[in-house]
Amino acid sequence: MLSTHAAGPRERRLVSLVVIFSLLLFAISVPYAKMPLPHIPAFVAVYDSALFVVYLVTAVLLYGHGVTLRSSAMFLLADGFLYASAMIAPHLLTYPDVFSAEGLLGANHQTTAWIFQFWHVGFPLCVIGYSLMMPKECSKGPGIRSIFGSAGQHVSCTLLLAVLSTLLAIHGTNVLPDIMKGTFGYTHRMFWIVSAIWILNGFALYVLWRKTPRAALDLWLIVTMVAWLLEVALVAVFNAGRYDLGFYVGRVHGLLAASMVLVALVIENGRLYAHLGRAHERVRLKASELERLNATDALTGIANRRVFGETLGREWHRSLRSGRPLSLLMLDVDHFKPYNDTHGHLGGDDCLRGVAQALASCTRRASDLVARYGGEEFAILLPDTGESDASAVAQSACRAVLSLGIPHGKSSAHDCVTISVGVATFVPPPAFVGKLAGQPSSLIDAADHALYDAKQQGRNRVVVQVQPVSYHTSGFTR
Repeated sequence: MLSTHAAGPRERRLVSLVVIFSLLLFAISVPYAKMPLPHIPAFVAVYDSALFVVYLVTAVLLYGHGVTLRSSAMFLLADGFLYASAMIAPHLLTYPDVFSAEGLLGANHQTTAWIFQFWHVGFPLCVIGYSLMMPKECSKGPGIRSIFGSAGQHVSCTLLLAVLSTLLAIHGTNVLPDIMKGTFGYTHRMFWIVSAIWILNGFALYVLWRKTPRAALDLWLIVTMVAWLLEVALVAVFNAGRYDLGFYVGRVHGLLAASMVLVALVIENGRLYAHLGRAHERVRLKASELERLNATDALTGIANRRVFGETLGREWHRSLRSGRPLSLLMLDVDHFKPYNDTHGHLGGDDCLRGVAQALASCTRRASDLVARYGGEEFAILLPDTGESDASAVAQSACRAVLSLGIPHGKSSAHDCVTISVGVATFVPPPAFVGKLAGQPSSLIDAADHALYDAKQQGRNRVVVQVQPVSYHTSGFTR
């Protein structure tokens, strides 16, 4: 996060370039700061509107960081941006010649200038508070008890302070000294007041520079404070009054100062969203892989018994609803125990993997399922498959396993590894379609009986269950 991670070399170089550009622009502008230029009140309206949006969005993003980090220091920095944003509204409304000759809200020719001074006092005070509080939070941890309550309190207090500052600028004529000479010129008091504000901003820059540890956000705040110092100098020290070159160039510095932190936060948020997207994709892939592993037999790579049971139950009820046949093949490797005793567990594992791949090659439809049922026993589930087609798949499975040519000297069925297959098919009677209760275990029992018969008849063969698979409706067994 921008407010916590240290700045990298690229950020340091970019910050240095921005500061150098600001200083060059300032140095070029100072000799001509008092040059009068056309009075364009619309410029003030556009400038203040842009500042208002930039400061407000920055404040919202910083409050979000404060909530995430549980940081009072981050809230205080967000208060500074919110205060600046809140002061811009009355600054624009009271500015002479923008909405009226004297400005709105009962303003006089001193009001806007004092709002500008209050605006440039509140922000550096918040920066100083942030710079002093953040290192303590980094060492001791944040101490906010109620995040959302604290955020609401900060916002409320900041807006209240902005309202009080505005009221003081409007109605404090008898208290505040005159700093404007007419509408456009400055009195001698302006220099001393602005100098004090300039020193305050310089002190805020010093405290921020001395802050340790220094996060990437701090570098962009340093750029902001440098631009603020240059803005104050051009707008109220080196120029002669409103609408001269210093006035306009100073506003450019002000907009630069306002934008730096916002640009950095937007870029950082984009970077975080990109990281979040990549992390989400990694989690999704890991979840997909975990789901695949949970559904796969670790030895053979085909579906495991859990997936077989879930699929059988689902296809059984689908068969009940549609009236379509459902066939099941139960397969057993002939004389596997003697083979395993002869070739060892590693040889037995290789044999089972070969048989599994041979069985998988016998199915073509995505709905067909080949699973390891347990030990050397396998199952093939064939939805929408009648008895004759299921028998054909069983014969194909026998040939596929035999074609592996795995020698088996302890088998009485063949000199190579073979399988025995039991086939059972369930066809819901038309009168009971959609009404039958679920008993998929009856299909397994029927296929098991057929498999037993295949073994009894000498193995390496297919036997089809001739008795219909049992079913029941409303408690009546058929």
